[in-house]
Amino acid sequence: MKNYFFCLLSAVLFSSTTYAQSPFDGFNAGIITGAINGKFTVSSNTPYLPTEYNVDAETYFANQTNANNVSESGSGKFSRTRVPVGLSLGYNKDFGRWGLAGIQADLSSIGLKESKINSTTYPGNDSYNPETTIYIRADNLATLRARYGFTVDQTSWIYFTGGIAFADIESKTTFTDGTATESNNLSEHKTGWVAGIGVEKMVDKFWSINAEYHYTAFGNITGTSRNMADDTHSFSNQPFTTKTKLHMNAFEIGVSKHF
Repeated sequence: MKNYFFCLLSAVLFSSTTYAQSPFDGFNAGIITGAINGKFTVSSNTPYLPTEYNVDAETYFANQTNANNVSESGSGKFSRTRVPVGLSLGYNKDFGRWGLAGIQADLSSIGLKESKINSTTYPGNDSYNPETTIYIRADNLATLRARYGFTVDQTSWIYFTGGIAFADIESKTTFTDGTATESNNLSEHKTGWVAGIGVEKMVDKFWSINAEYHYTAFGNITGTSRNMADDTHSFSNQPFTTKTKLHMNAFEIGVSKHF
């Protein structure tokens, strides 16, 4: 009986000490949601060429002003907010007075998309109504991040986080003036970077909740098309170049189980 008592006491003390010192140690997996705001910048350009409108040279715009107006109609800034839904997987290690460090990977469906039609005019010519349809989309956001911080008490910690991000980004521009049409379709699995700050708290021995803000940025996806044509002619020497850039601000909350 005496031996049984000391064995039970030792087990309780060992369990309590381990939990108090390292509540976040080991692997964890969870679900994430929240709010994410994506800001797209689309910039299009088509040049005015010395040959002006020329069927044989396959160039289209008759003057610099016309080319500039069409370039402007294919450009713009767009903002969209969505509720992401995703999964996370991580590992943490408590280094005592040196802080708590970990690595976290997550994958979310963000569903950011927007479309807009921009209209313009050819100065001095009311017969044509040039317009450009812009469609943009970003989805399947994945991040791989390091986390480092310090415990606030025995069951919570605050941390900084940063690493690399990946997303599927799509950008389409379609120009028409009632006579000629052109389209530029870009799609890329883009790599960027992410940084932020967060706080996490254990609600019992195995479960935690966390809140996190992070900023994510991706560079330009760029492409040039030469498919401008009307019903009878091709204008393949008239290039259209489109650049699309995306950055995001996100506030996420999550629930994780620790193993």
